[in-house]
This record gives sequence, structure tokens and C-alpha cells, in this order.
Amino acid sequence: MGTSWYPSKEETYEYIRHGNYLSPIYMNTSKEDEAKLNVKYKTTFMYSEAACIVEYLMDMYGRDRFDQYMKQLLVSVNHDRTFKTVYGIEFEKCLQNFIQYVKGDI
Repeated sequence: MGTSWYPSKEETYEYIRHGNYLSPIYMNTSKEDEAKLNVKYKTTFMYSEAACIVEYLMDMYGRDRFDQYMKQLLVSVNHDRTFKTVYGIEFEKCLQNFIQYVKGDI
């Protein structure tokens, strides 16, 4: 993060604190096209946002669990069930926790 036109982690967090957030659930859907993000480069922001979520998962749950999650995704057809099995929390709830973390609410 933070190279070329990609926002840094700090810049990405600042964008999120100001209401610029697109749930990964909506990426590559019509909701992505409809999203009103007040960022310089929408696509690079979304990549940086995703990288921040991955870093959050590794910081909160550990690298081994993230590796397990990625390996399970290679053989699973149901992302949400895989996420819940590996992390013990619903994907949507984890994303809400991430936003709260970024905002300093937790």
C-alpha cells in the first residue's frame, strides 16, 4: 500500500473514517458501480481497502488462521460458511468490526 497512486494504510483509514467504504461483498457488482466514494482513484482505493482488511484479519486472528482460510477457499464453494468455520464469526460482522476498529470505536 501507499505506492504510486495507491493510498497508504493511513490514507485508506482516513478515507474510511470519512465514510468512504465499499464492502468487499459489493465488489464486482452493480453496487460497486453505484458507490459514491470521495477518493481520487476508486479502484486503487478498493484494493488498498481490501489489503487493510487482510492485514486486520492477520493482526486480530493470526497468520496461520488466514492461511487456513485461504486454503479452505480453494476447495469451498461457500465463502461465508468457510469464513464462519475458520474465524468463528460471520463475514459481515467481521467487516463491521473492522470499520469500528478503523474508527477507533473498539
